[in-house]
Order: sequence, then C-alpha cells, then structure tokens
Amino acid sequence: MIQCLRKNLLYSEKRVRDILFRAARQEMSWHLQNQSTVMLARLAREIESLGRQWGADAAVEVTNWHMPTKAVVNTMLRAGVLLAADHRPIPPGLSANAAAIAALAPDFETRSEVFLVEFLIRKLGDVTTRDHKAMAHALLRQFDPNVPMDDMEDHISVLISRLEGSVVLTEDGLYSPVASA
Repeated sequence: MIQCLRKNLLYSEKRVRDILFRAARQEMSWHLQNQSTVMLARLAREIESLGRQWGADAAVEVTNWHMPTKAVVNTMLRAGVLLAADHRPIPPGLSANAAAIAALAPDFETRSEVFLVEFLIRKLGDVTTRDHKAMAHALLRQFDPNVPMDDMEDHISVLISRLEGSVVLTEDGLYSPVASA
C-alpha cells in the first residue's frame, strides 16, 4: 500500500502530514484575513517552509520536506479540498500549480485522508475488511508506541464509512468501487 501511494506521489507519514495540514490551515488563514488568494505553487512553498520549521520544533526528523509536501499538496488537490474563489475545487492538471487558491474545504484533513483510502481501494482492487491493519500502517503509522493500533484501525473504519455511496462492501468482504456514471 505504501509503495502504491509513493508511486503515485501520495505517500506521507502521518505525523508529517498532520504538520503540513496545520501549516496549510495557517497559511490559508493568513491569506483569508488579508483577502487574498495564493497561487498553489506558492502555497506549497509556504506550507513546506512552515512545516520544516514546526517539524524541527517538534523533533520530527525528515531529511527532505519537499517530497512529503508535494505528496500532501497532491493529495489535497486530488481530494478536491483546494478551492477557487467560486468555492469550486481546483481540478488537477497542468494549470493546477498556477491556480489561485481562495480557501480550503472546512474538513480538508478528513477529506484528504478519505481520498487516500478510496485511492487505495480503487488502485489495488483487492482491499478487504482484513486489510484495516495494513491500511492503518500505510496511512496512519506514527512510529509512536503510545498510539494504540486499535485507535488507528478505528480511524480507518471511520474513514471508510465516509465512502458510503462510492464504495460498497461485497459479501466476501471486498471493498468494491461503485462504477462512475
């Protein structure tokens, strides 16, 4: 699962992703207070810079903040949580980096993680109810023994529940994407 996310520039470790989400929220809050939009390419640099600073303050060791920042921004873009002035999602594509971001969806962190779960289900095609622990390791591993695995598996269950209508559970326990119309 991790390899699938890495190959598609979507993998980031949970602690790092949370730091970058917090940085995105702060940077967009600043732009909203100043009634300004920000080009996605610039927002990504701002998120990376603030994330690097906060990561160092929290003793989160990351060799290169550029890659997880790219992955988190790509996840947010593909999850449709980066919004234009008309509150429509910025579509992924060649012009995305030049797009003016006006806001983040209110629940952007959860929607981004739900996107990652759905991406794995769609891309791998063989994710079952027995894979909650593997998904928790891939998406939520924090390298912190104080975070119980049961809590991470519960979080995966909550994320999967948000896929109602786009993914179904077959009789044999396979998560199966609903065909797009």
